[in-house]
Amino acid sequence: DTEDKTYVLPDQQSVFIGRDVELGDLLTRCRRCWAEDVATWSLITGAPGIGKSRLVSEFLNAVQTCEQDVTIVRASADEARRFVAWSMLGAAVRNHIGLRPGDEVEHARARLEELVATLGLETTHVDWLAYTLGLRLESETAGITGAAKLDERILRDQVTGALGDVFSCLSAQSKVLLVLEDVHRADAASLECVDVLVHRLTDSPIAVVMTGR
Repeated sequence: DTEDKTYVLPDQQSVFIGRDVELGDLLTRCRRCWAEDVATWSLITGAPGIGKSRLVSEFLNAVQTCEQDVTIVRASADEARRFVAWSMLGAAVRNHIGLRPGDEVEHARARLEELVATLGLETTHVDWLAYTLGLRLESETAGITGAAKLDERILRDQVTGALGDVFSCLSAQSKVLLVLEDVHRADAASLECVDVLVHRLTDSPIAVVMTGR
């Protein structure tokens, strides 16, 4: 009889080789962006399994190790929410304020209010940001949000504006790195909003790094 054996792999990550040029390019672009206050974006593309996620992981490790005063906001697009407007950027907001799946609406609202207050934004931003989290919150601005529901253009402009204000304030306080993974699965509203953000914040130290197929 053949004895069954269980092999335990070492609890450590494999050595990262063969991507020094790409890693250096990313770091150089971001450092120039932060030094010169000029927004930049980078798109990493490739077939599944080619190492995009590992490159991003090593890049983030390098930023956290070598750079100071960088606010990192990160999210991955979800195929299941591809047709849910602002779901990718909503995930970025959710991650930034420390929300977890299953958190109560009241807790989510409190975290949004804290973010808005910390950034010095108007309280109306809470409701617009709530849309990115898939929430429908009651507040003093209910009349405004109610009217916006009747006009998708107004809703889009208000939510995009609120997100732009958040990243504008973040970039005024520190260097910003926005990492968005699997953007080939992203919702159209988030992709459009990222384009608007990069153009609106041209003179801000915000670097956007995306991965996709």
